[in-house]
Amino acid sequence: MDKTKYGIKLLRGDEANPPLQRERDLVNLCNTLANGQVPGAFPGAQPTSLTRAKVTDELLKRPYLVCEKTDGERHLLLAYEGRVYLIDRRMRVWLCPLQLPLPTGHPRGPGWHHNTLLDGELVLDEVELPAEANKNGKDTAATKACLRYLVYDAVRVCGEDLTHRTLLHRLRRAVSDVVLPKEQLLAQRPSREPLQLYVKDFFELWQLRTVMEIAEQLPHRTDGLVFTPVTVPYAPGTCPALLKWKPNSMNTVDFKLQVLPGDGKKKMHVKLLVGMKRANSWQVCFTGYWLAKAGEAFRSLQQDPSAWHEKIGECKWNPKAKTFLPAESIKYTNEGTYEDGGWVLQRLRKDKQQPNDLRTAKRIVESIEDDLGIEDLEQMVFLAKDKGALQAAADCGEGQLPRAPPSLIAERQLSWTPEDGSAQAKARTLCKFFLEGRCTRGANCAFLHQKSPLDTASETAPNGDKGSSDKGNGDKGKGGKGKDGKGKGKGKGK
Repeated sequence: MDKTKYGIKLLRGDEANPPLQRERDLVNLCNTLANGQVPGAFPGAQPTSLTRAKVTDELLKRPYLVCEKTDGERHLLLAYEGRVYLIDRRMRVWLCPLQLPLPTGHPRGPGWHHNTLLDGELVLDEVELPAEANKNGKDTAATKACLRYLVYDAVRVCGEDLTHRTLLHRLRRAVSDVVLPKEQLLAQRPSREPLQLYVKDFFELWQLRTVMEIAEQLPHRTDGLVFTPVTVPYAPGTCPALLKWKPNSMNTVDFKLQVLPGDGKKKMHVKLLVGMKRANSWQVCFTGYWLAKAGEAFRSLQQDPSAWHEKIGECKWNPKAKTFLPAESIKYTNEGTYEDGGWVLQRLRKDKQQPNDLRTAKRIVESIEDDLGIEDLEQMVFLAKDKGALQAAADCGEGQLPRAPPSLIAERQLSWTPEDGSAQAKARTLCKFFLEGRCTRGANCAFLHQKSPLDTASETAPNGDKGSSDKGNGDKGKGGKGKDGKGKGKGKGK
């Protein structure tokens, strides 16, 4: 996903440049806001794979909510000093041309979010536009790519720590304090911002079949389900209570690939490295896994090994594959043995810098061997529900599941396009002279012309009178200009 096409820029400018101190400071700030214990590490919560044992020991023991597992790019969204940043798994910081207004009635309002940290997924949705008649007179449906950030947890809102609150409360705050004020502002003042903000819909545990059906109709890929505990605090790192389920055909492990070149073209062995904690440090190690020489992705690797060497590759276990186990693990050799089954390369993970750790890889292997299907899972859930052993999330003292009003989550088309090269389209920082009514540069100003949010009722004209008319008859404004710029208002401002 090329975020730069949508005006989202890497803070350091170029991938080849070393991280800026500003980037390190923002990543550490995210760690602090999330109560993380490892400075410099990605401070997002990480799920573990669901097995039959975990269904019994975890999933059916406490209230859970379920949502579809989006196959997008994981990012934290940080609103800091009025600006919005996206932090990916590689701890790269991206400056996002997005503004998040404070909700109406906030003590610091009107203004912009500060020290707000959300967890979510970035997706590129193909959305159908209204049908237009082509040259032959037939209606043709056009599509448009929309970049969206799907929020599935709120860590902090305006500095308030939400990690210890229930999931229902955290989601409700994401809707009421972040998404709705943004939608209200866009309704009043359409923006050129390229990113749409949504909160994912969550459902009660026994509605998992409904979630699967909804997932099939979404405009982005999904690859399973995520079960989030309602009463467990949000915590960075691996969370045993946060569970993910994938069909066996989609269970994968992210390894670091290490190519051992052979003595001829396309001859090579590929070691699969995983992470491991050793002596209070996290290291990437070889633990005996080798890549099976099968599949389209492996053939691409053979064509250009350097493009894959020391990169993160997503691999899927195939019991029908054959894996060659070389006698040497340091250099290429033709000596070795074959074993049944193998890890087959699927794709390059450009969004990740580190492989899964050994424990995660083992859990995924356990999940594959456990072979928990959706029918089995649904049967176990409904059996517990019929016995009265399931507690509804809505009964946890936080009310019903939060939902944004349909009118505010309806499709809306973005007016911003990557081709727009105007100064205002590129602007990221508010123009202080515009806020004071003194900017004379108009659309050519290098800074953003957008007033404080949700403040239209008390909007003050540059001459100090409240209320203005743009139609030239001056019914409510003094000195309002007409459409041709010459009309004079006659009415007095209220």
